[in-house]
Amino acid sequence: MASVIAPGDTLVTAGADGIARIWDGHSKRLIRALPGGHKAINAVAFNPKGDTLVTAGADGITRIWDGHSKRLIRALPGGHKAINAVAFNPKGDTLVTAGADGITRIWDG
Repeated sequence: MASVIAPGDTLVTAGADGIARIWDGHSKRLIRALPGGHKAINAVAFNPKGDTLVTAGADGITRIWDGHSKRLIRALPGGHKAINAVAFNPKGDTLVTAGADGITRIWDG
């Protein structure tokens, strides 16, 4: 299970069902569900501006979503057995993924 809070009190939760759910932190209402094809989502992250959301999981694919429209922008190639962690650098122009295979990948934003 994974969760993250974005600027503006948006909350994202995800887990074994492979769906990321975006919630309004104030009203506690579901804004949108993002089915991404994941077997399970192990990690989620927003960039510092909150305009990009990343989900990653058991299928080894990192999915990048537009933080405003909630549409899929890009799926990064696999290579990991499963991805267990994702994070942006403070500028938001670099993404790091870490997998169950013990490999950390750095992606240029």
